[in-house]
Amino acid sequence: MFYVGQMLDILLHYFSRWRTILGTLTLDRIRAMKLLKASQLAGLKKPGMHRVADSLYLRIAPGGSKQFVQRLMVHGKRKDIGLGGYPATSLSEAKDKAVQNRAAVLDGNDPVADRRAIRKALVRKANVPTFRKIADEVYNLKCETWKSASPRHMWQTYIPRYVLPVIGDIPVDRIDRTHTLEILLPLWAAKPSIGRNVRQNLKAVFEYAMSHGHIDHNPAGEVINGALPSQKAKTQHFDAIPWKDVPAAIEGVRNTESPDTVRAALEFIILTAARQAEALGATWAEIDGDTWVIPASRMKTGKEHRVPLSPAAMSILESMKPYGDETGIIFPGVRNGGRIANNMIRKARIAAGVGGTVHGFRSSFRDWCAETGKPRELAEAALAHIVGGVEGAYFRSDLFDRRRVLMEQWAAHCTGQTAKVVRLSA
Repeated sequence: MFYVGQMLDILLHYFSRWRTILGTLTLDRIRAMKLLKASQLAGLKKPGMHRVADSLYLRIAPGGSKQFVQRLMVHGKRKDIGLGGYPATSLSEAKDKAVQNRAAVLDGNDPVADRRAIRKALVRKANVPTFRKIADEVYNLKCETWKSASPRHMWQTYIPRYVLPVIGDIPVDRIDRTHTLEILLPLWAAKPSIGRNVRQNLKAVFEYAMSHGHIDHNPAGEVINGALPSQKAKTQHFDAIPWKDVPAAIEGVRNTESPDTVRAALEFIILTAARQAEALGATWAEIDGDTWVIPASRMKTGKEHRVPLSPAAMSILESMKPYGDETGIIFPGVRNGGRIANNMIRKARIAAGVGGTVHGFRSSFRDWCAETGKPRELAEAALAHIVGGVEGAYFRSDLFDRRRVLMEQWAAHCTGQTAKVVRLSA
């Protein structure tokens, strides 16, 4: 009996193994039978998913259209990936794409997300604007923040003259360092100040393009530093006439044939020791009694500045009231209204036979303060200079009342009058 039992166990063991082998062969055969060949695809009409390779199917829509679809597990989720319509895409081409997708999944990537990113990049690249278009957008943004007409004038002059003929109509993503060097190198040595200004504006346009995803680097930035010749650093000093000659200068201005508003504006600039842009942009809304309050948005320092107005300065304002217009500008332009052009002030100074520069009158005022014993902090406050270092950190007052006395004394000197002597102690 023992012998019979052993035989039964051996028979059952081999029977189990053969059943497994036969079952596997049958399953592989069934799978093989379900795989369609390329020659069978054209005549296939039944809607549904038809297996043509491992993870690859030919999907037939109810309307009869055919498309290769790959079914993969990507990051734990099943995804059906379209590989192209049939017969435009052949079976061999679909198989090649399927192999690439499987390799991408094994590397931890998502073929679907990658394809979407590529499509978006192509669409974005096809819609990249030209340099001219982006430059216009940057100008419209920046011109609202400029505190004087000078940056606006330089942009309107230099960009059309030096930049747009070279790269104006080129899509910004196709502009490289060779283009920017073609623009900058002729200017860098011959016209260094213009070259620096043009480069600054180029960088601003390319930075704007970078922030909107049109380009990845700035072709006017550090990448061209080594190609530009070094320029000698120059400290800008504005030519100024001696402070003792200022009364004669004002008398000369009054006697010119320049328009009334231009002569008044130039004298007002001298009497207040203000910057030209601040004075020419002054409005009646900024006048509070005998004080001129310049808002922070128009100040070079970015801080509000109060200017005490002397009787002489107030007299000029009174004379300007008949010239007021809807703009509210105190010194309106002669032809088109608005503010007076900088060049008109320069011409009036030259017509008066006055040397130096308009800005140089601030230096004349500073020299007068120094040579007549006026405290340094008063002079700096009157000029709206920022005092640095420890002194600036502890200095909080704008010394307004003391500056009023100072400006009255300066006006008296400028107009040839005798001012009441008031000692301005340090």
